[in-house]
Amino acid sequence: MKLILVKLSYFLSLLIPPLFAKVDYGILNISILIGLFLQTFLGFFLFFYVKGYEKKSQSLIYLGYSILFFSLSGVYLSEKSLWLLFFWELSTISTVFIFMGGKLSKKALSSIVALFVASGASMIFLEFWVFSPENSEVGNYCFLIGILLKSAFSGLHSWLPEAHSGPPSHGSAVYSGLLVNLPILLFFRNAQFLQQNVFLLQVLILVAGLGVFLGGITSFFNHDIKKSLAYSTVENMNLIWLLLFLYSYFYSLGMEYQLIRNAFLFLFFLALVHHSISKVFQFLSFGYIVKVAGTTSLNLAKGFGRISELSFLASTIGTLSFCAVPGTLGFLSEGTFLYLASLLLDLPISQSVFILPSLIFISIGLTFGAASHLRLYLSLILSIPRNYNSASTPNKTVSTTLELLGLSIFILPVLFWILSSNYISFIHPPDILKNWFDKAGILSLISFSFLVFIYYFVSGKITKRVTWDCGSNYKETDVSIPASVISDPLYDSFGRYMNYENGDSKIDFFLFSLIRYVFQKTRGWVEFTKEAELSTYLFISALSLLFAIAIVILFSGL
Repeated sequence: MKLILVKLSYFLSLLIPPLFAKVDYGILNISILIGLFLQTFLGFFLFFYVKGYEKKSQSLIYLGYSILFFSLSGVYLSEKSLWLLFFWELSTISTVFIFMGGKLSKKALSSIVALFVASGASMIFLEFWVFSPENSEVGNYCFLIGILLKSAFSGLHSWLPEAHSGPPSHGSAVYSGLLVNLPILLFFRNAQFLQQNVFLLQVLILVAGLGVFLGGITSFFNHDIKKSLAYSTVENMNLIWLLLFLYSYFYSLGMEYQLIRNAFLFLFFLALVHHSISKVFQFLSFGYIVKVAGTTSLNLAKGFGRISELSFLASTIGTLSFCAVPGTLGFLSEGTFLYLASLLLDLPISQSVFILPSLIFISIGLTFGAASHLRLYLSLILSIPRNYNSASTPNKTVSTTLELLGLSIFILPVLFWILSSNYISFIHPPDILKNWFDKAGILSLISFSFLVFIYYFVSGKITKRVTWDCGSNYKETDVSIPASVISDPLYDSFGRYMNYENGDSKIDFFLFSLIRYVFQKTRGWVEFTKEAELSTYLFISALSLLFAIAIVILFSGL
């Protein structure tokens, strides 16, 4: 009975919040509708995945997700008020129930700490914004910092890979596919102040491009499956931020750039949908393989996707999307970006000189990001496992859920094209993208038809595998592709500047070392106050009082 009630609350948390959203199709309300749509759409797949993935404590996990979805919806629907802060923090606290459904290992505790630290730090800046008057410059910039921190923006992303090291695969999927969407959509709803600061926008565009570059390369050379996907999230989120900053930048230049501005806004929403659905799919798919292998190490988990019960659809389509194979959401998103990037080259040099360096970083980052997904696929799915006799317990619920979610990656581009052809206002692409979108839609329809043909008429007909013939009387039944074969040859040219040989990020290691150094120095207060005289305590109290007064003065002058 308890499990039934918890499941009911789960579905209510998905179905009730959209009823309170405004549907006047204003651009700000559309952003809220997209966030709620992704949450509801992916939440249904997540429900059945958890049912097949988790054998114990399902009621506790479903309860955690119910609270999480209600709190995320609360942030979407709240204005600038205490309610926003309440739901923001509740969304973090709810993840504890998800962790408690499994084993609280050292990695799990480390992930909880990373998530709470990032959420708490961002909460401090959001409090400044909420309590500050409208259009306060200090409050707006505090809001910007808090949002960038929670969405793993370039330089503020170090907590995200650590937060992915311990949770179950469905938890990681929610973090990367839904939780990081919340701050960027919240920022979009309150970002008008940034359009007045062209210089800051130019700086943020360059930093976002650098984030795409660093995220893609670090993902490619990392040896941990979950962290590799996490750095891929850093890459994708910085690309989405870049699109939003470009929209704001061209908005600030006036009506002369209205066409290109609207095109980047359309692409911003399209990229957000692609990232959410495709990244949730990847974490659920590869996360299940991690569970089968019992390790997150890419080298140790090599080939375990072959002995899992995941089908071709359930293990392949996510990689196809992130590699921008025609017909997928990834192709529609990244293809549109490349098309718009080509148009930026025709802009006056005064308006594009700072954008062009970002395009170089972004192109390299996207290429390495796609290669990182291909590297995971070749090693986990196509290779033979180290323990070839291993086998996993068949679980059709997980495989069927992933198949249906994977089909949506091919169906949605066709659906977007059909709806946009009927001139539905909030899906219809800007005129500057109309020809490209029509061509991409036709190509998506052809690709989807080919996929259906392969799945229903070809895959079931294969009854015998042909052995690989590599010469020299090679007798192995299948090929083995370790990840090092793909990444090691490029390490000396790219990887050694950003990664150690074990795959860890040098930048994140430096940031963590800096944080540890600061905490170690603050331990000096313990020695300073130990067996101190009354005058010492009075001195500390006086400093605390002066600090509190300074905060009050700051707020009164906002």
